[in-house]
Amino acid sequence: MVAIDLSTLNATTLGSLDGGTSTGNFNGPTDLTLTPDGGLLVLDTGNNRVVRITAPPAGGLPSATGWTTFAPQLIQGYFNRPTGIAFGSDGHMYVTDTKNHRLVRFDDMHGAGFAAFGIDGSGTGQFVHPSAIFVK
Repeated sequence: MVAIDLSTLNATTLGSLDGGTSTGNFNGPTDLTLTPDGGLLVLDTGNNRVVRITAPPAGGLPSATGWTTFAPQLIQGYFNRPTGIAFGSDGHMYVTDTKNHRLVRFDDMHGAGFAAFGIDGSGTGQFVHPSAIFVK
């Protein structure tokens, strides 16, 4: 992944796609979103986790030194191929947990407090591989 400062056209590479789980490595990232504090959240789908990259200093670009990750054990187990992420105006973070056929809502961008919604199926409250989310 490459971060570009459009005002200066400076760029930096964020991470490697070698599939490892250590800091600086991704395995099939599928979505990203900015956090309310200017950081970046990346869904590292192949590693079943969210990578949080802290906001860079003023005028700087993000770097792997500010990485934290979370792959929480939720009510019915861990993430299984998360593919969509968004923030609501209420401050909650929402993740589509694709292979678990559900949406997960977190209380904040650090993964604190959560609720899971949905099961496999085509009826009310059911999903078949939800893969993207938009929250107003």
